[in-house]
Amino acid sequence: MVAFAVIAVLPFAAGLPLVRSTSLAPIRERAIPLAGSGDTAGSSFDLRFPTTRVFHRAEAPVVVDRRTIERIARTLIPLTHNEVSEAYLAHFMGKGKGTMKAWLRRAGRYLRLFERELAREGLPRELIWLAAMESGFRNNVTSWAGARGLWQFMPKTGARYALRQTDWIDERRDPEKATRAAARHLKDLYNEFRDWHLALAAYNTGAGYVNAGIRKHGTRDFFELRRKRHWARETGNYVPKFIAVTRLAETRAKYIEFRNLVVPEAENWRRVELDRAIDLRRLARAAGVSFDTLRELNPELTHWCTPPTSGYKLRVPASKLAAVDDAVERLIAKSPERFVVHHVKRGERLTKIAARYKVPARVVAARNDLRAGARLRVHARLVIPIPAAHETTIAMRE
Repeated sequence: MVAFAVIAVLPFAAGLPLVRSTSLAPIRERAIPLAGSGDTAGSSFDLRFPTTRVFHRAEAPVVVDRRTIERIARTLIPLTHNEVSEAYLAHFMGKGKGTMKAWLRRAGRYLRLFERELAREGLPRELIWLAAMESGFRNNVTSWAGARGLWQFMPKTGARYALRQTDWIDERRDPEKATRAAARHLKDLYNEFRDWHLALAAYNTGAGYVNAGIRKHGTRDFFELRRKRHWARETGNYVPKFIAVTRLAETRAKYIEFRNLVVPEAENWRRVELDRAIDLRRLARAAGVSFDTLRELNPELTHWCTPPTSGYKLRVPASKLAAVDDAVERLIAKSPERFVVHHVKRGERLTKIAARYKVPARVVAARNDLRAGARLRVHARLVIPIPAAHETTIAMRE
């Protein structure tokens, strides 16, 4: 008889509910060849890896040492032990080791935030590692389908969870708000399916496709649906990959390859509330802060300036709070500006747009990182700085 191991599921921390899952049935899978290269960029849409010398033979027993079992037994999500998850584990300890190290390093700045928001919703801590699957812990990732941010929200799903998407901000890239939305979304999916493997599959492919598989094949077991070839390749590999990444991340001190990895923590920051738009480049120079730092701390901003409405809370390094406060007051007093977003129409040229707003074309080009005479892409969005003296005239035209 073929040997197998099934990991028990116990609460990882006091105060969190024990989640019962229907997907703990012992599983031994046949190796299914997958073409393609490794997931070196952390993209949510490339979950493949080279299979040569990675998949175990189906009849070979898989050995799990007792310390690893004890560590991962504290997870609430069943880290089912089978051929496919073992193959991914071997990958991330071999050719994919560099990718795994990069994910662990990037995760450091978000761990406290993720733990707090997941605990707030009573969710398992190990869902932290879902962000590795989705974005590789990179906030600037946009998929070919339009999913964006750490948790790769599609526009409609983001809007459903109150993530604003305007000309000025995209809160799918706000680490705090997007993580809060992701926790609520995952909680809703678990409440619908009462099974974490199916909830994770639904996060990847949509609840409708999961329900269709349950109706068609008469099973609620993710791996049984995988054997029946219900899932598309991406979704079929999504849960096994999550299992492998979580097991490795939660037991990384056991492995010499990851034991001494330096994981930076989140930067200490504070908020400055603004009552009007501010050019971040000018603010950075005036306050002695790196422009890149301001952009990195405020990734939801879609342009180089803050929104024109009052009440936006800009994140700044804690050590520069006083300097930024002082710089904001000086900039507003010295050269107040208003900003508008212009959506480029077919046939429009930079000079024509600049003339409409009574702003030199070179200023519009410089502010939007364009070359003089550059051809404009239809539907591109240009931010136009309007001097205070011209505000009334421009407002009348608009």
